[in-house]
Amino acid sequence: MRKVFTVIIAFLIIFAVNGFAKWQFVKNFPDDNFKKPAGSGSHGIAVDPDGKIWMMFYGNTDSLMKPDGGKINTKNVFCWYPDGTPAPWNGMKTFTYQGNPDTLLWSGRGLRADKDGNILWSEFDEVIKFDYKTGACLNKITPTFNTSLCQADADAEGNLYTAHVAPGFAFKVFDKDNNFLINVIDKVPYYGRTVIVAGDGLTAYAPRYSSFPGIYRFTRPDVFSAFGLPDTLFKGMAGTNTCWNPKTGRMWMDAGNLDEAPVNKFPGVNSSYSAMTWYELDLDTQTVLDSIAWVLNKPADLAKASEKPRGIAFSPGGDTAYVACFGDNYYVPIQMFVKQKVKVERMPVDIMPEAIVLHQNYPNPFNPTTYITYDVAVRADVKLSVFNMRGQLIKVLFDGMQIPGSYRADWDATDALGMRVPSGVYLYRLDSNGYSKTMKMTLMK
Repeated sequence: MRKVFTVIIAFLIIFAVNGFAKWQFVKNFPDDNFKKPAGSGSHGIAVDPDGKIWMMFYGNTDSLMKPDGGKINTKNVFCWYPDGTPAPWNGMKTFTYQGNPDTLLWSGRGLRADKDGNILWSEFDEVIKFDYKTGACLNKITPTFNTSLCQADADAEGNLYTAHVAPGFAFKVFDKDNNFLINVIDKVPYYGRTVIVAGDGLTAYAPRYSSFPGIYRFTRPDVFSAFGLPDTLFKGMAGTNTCWNPKTGRMWMDAGNLDEAPVNKFPGVNSSYSAMTWYELDLDTQTVLDSIAWVLNKPADLAKASEKPRGIAFSPGGDTAYVACFGDNYYVPIQMFVKQKVKVERMPVDIMPEAIVLHQNYPNPFNPTTYITYDVAVRADVKLSVFNMRGQLIKVLFDGMQIPGSYRADWDATDALGMRVPSGVYLYRLDSNGYSKTMKMTLMK
């Protein structure tokens, strides 16, 4: 029996769907052929204020000839514009600091854009700062000799915060001239691969992934005071990389992987985070606000996968995400996601739908915008996608939970990157609770 839906005057107008718009996988970045080296993978990613994407590998990616004819292994700086074309210094393996030549020799340990947009390149026991506009070296420091660093960070004043992978070493702060200022803590517990700091320098975070995984938060009342003992946030989240989203101002961190950073292993705490997933965190309420899940590559068997989160960074506008993994060379180590921007609205109805139904788009043919309507009978996850006639995904219009009702999605003939698609016939498909239906529509220009 159909249920009569009472429409309240306040809801006589069309109203937007509530809930999170999901992140849509766009492509491997910069392309499907970027795979190297074997047994390595990415160990950090950053995006500068111009939108350029910087990436480091853990292992060797290049070499130099020595005067005696021998060879020395090196690393490279990888840097691309958002369209995937290389920056002038892409592939750089040597640089000059204070008038002296230097070489990228050591294993990658973490990458981040500082508050000015310059790139903090952590390799083994050094942090190198590169000018994001020119690729030139601005600074270099060795916080603790011959001890492996983790991903570093800097506050708004340019003070550098460094820590190490292994436990028992200090979480240190240096000023922009490399003078030591203070220890956040003399001995950091457990293993970790990242530290991150608030812009004002009053709160520093040391996520740890072993033994008692979580985010260890240190605070102080002012920049002249010592940091207090930490409290532990998001227990069970075994994160290895962090960043701030420039749009929301919130921290993002992965929850762990299927290997050395197992998720949900904090003793006595029942957590349910997902491995291979980055989360947006509300640090005040300790709640998860959003997430991005890595698209697993071959092998399909999760137990055999060698894909471990090692980096996340956002475009200056915060609506494009780049995530990176460390592991083997059977996959591209960078994936690109965009936040859904399609307008999906719930329509006012007198009678609630009894079944899920996909309707013909209108107008059809269309130029440049068409409207796709569909009905949802029960609360369910719904996915509405557009494909070309070769079956290639063009854009996901909606992917998330919806309550019963009739909905309308607008498609403006653009792909996931916002680029106009050519005229022709396209397919749109609705999937929900075992229901799947595909229909055709025609774009004319």
